Amino acid sequence: MRNAESGDVMIVCTQFSGADNFFTFPCESSLIHVWKVFNLSERYYCYPVNEIQSKCMLLNRRNYYVATLLLHYWLINCMF
Repeated sequence: MRNAESGDVMIVCTQFSGADNFFTFPCESSLIHVWKVFNLSERYYCYPVNEIQSKCMLLNRRNYYVATLLLHYWLINCMF
């Protein structure tokens, strides 16, 4: 979708309102970019594509999701 005023390409999404470490042993999972996320909103949000900082993969668990950064993105954008 494009913003009519600015012409920016936009992404429409929902977002989670809660996040926590998926595990804490032997280290906190957030150190390796793995989170337990929950409380998915019913509201939709619009963001310019150029403001997206990372891509992630979601794994569905019973009452929450496990989110982790995609490895190729992390290697290219975070290590160099």
